[in-house]
Amino acid sequence: MRISLFLSQNKVVLGALAGALFVAVLYGVPHILISEELAKSGEEYLPVTIFSDADEAQIYAPRVEDVWGGKWIPGDPALREHASSPSLMPPFGALVLGFGARTLGGVQRAWIAADFIFPALIFLLAYAIAWRLTQKTLVSLIASLLLIFTRDIASLPPFSSFHWFKVWGAHFNPIVDGPVFTRMPFDRLESPEWTFIPLGLFLLLWIAWVQSGGVKRAFLAGVAY
Repeated sequence: MRISLFLSQNKVVLGALAGALFVAVLYGVPHILISEELAKSGEEYLPVTIFSDADEAQIYAPRVEDVWGGKWIPGDPALREHASSPSLMPPFGALVLGFGARTLGGVQRAWIAADFIFPALIFLLAYAIAWRLTQKTLVSLIASLLLIFTRDIASLPPFSSFHWFKVWGAHFNPIVDGPVFTRMPFDRLESPEWTFIPLGLFLLLWIAWVQSGGVKRAFLAGVAY
């Protein structure tokens, strides 16, 4: 009786936590499984390589390495002659991952930890937004999971070409296209895995301001944006 009462009174929070745990496991556990499989043959698992994602290896990871190495403002990794100059890209994502790397003992470890944490945070933000709009737990859960697994839905016709419909369909049937198109929608740092967090926070605060008003909410929404 007490358990059912607890579940009924806290179903919103429990739904959010259950969904976030599911997303964290789905995004993070493959790192562990791949690492264990490679260890059997004496190989080291590296989550950031130019073969898996050129932008991660050439643009985003070097910025994180700068912070990990002690630079507060990451340099410009695109051109070697500007490596010591401040990057024009927003620095906050590199700072968060860089301090994570310093805490965990390396960029590769921070990359793996981010796959456990960031997609779950994106789910929670999407869940909170959906709940603010609908006040329904099940609808919020379904809507936030749809975002997590079908982010490319915004690229479907009539918004884009048929090619992107194939890319979107590959999430459900890998036969439709090659493996490069079947990556999880939020497994790429910094964009979109990090960039969706301040965006989601902005949308949540903006919706809260529209619904309830308040200068503080409007100010915080602007900061997040």
